[in-house]
Amino acid sequence: MSESLLKKLIHYVMLDEARHVAYGVLALRHYYDDMKESERLEREDFIYESAVLMRDRFLFQQVWEKLGMPVEECVRIANEAEGQKMFRQFLFAKVVPAVKKIGLLSERQRTRFEQLGILQFEAWPDPFEDLKAAEADPEMARQMAKRVA
Repeated sequence: MSESLLKKLIHYVMLDEARHVAYGVLALRHYYDDMKESERLEREDFIYESAVLMRDRFLFQQVWEKLGMPVEECVRIANEAEGQKMFRQFLFAKVVPAVKKIGLLSERQRTRFEQLGILQFEAWPDPFEDLKAAEADPEMARQMAKRVA
């Protein structure tokens, strides 16, 4: 398999996954408008807890423990690694705008996202708008594919 084929496959998988998420965002966009406050808070809690798990998943605390290594130091190194920073940026640059678009980025949630260090992605461009533009413009799609490579 050539690298260009692999790049194309990854690009198509990313577009397909983005469509799934975009569909969910569209389906949920007005779902929370008339929801009881207690139910809405439960949804916000779920999103927050999921964000914490996504952030912490790649710090490998349990791996360091099993290996008998100094957990705090290893987590600090993993947290500061450039690749990890880029991964979190890529992940939360898509999650936070989606949460905002479905209407679950309340002041309470904004405070918690700020503490997680992911609130700055609130103002990032909507990745689903980028997807639509890329599908309409082959040159933009090529540029997006280059960013993945």
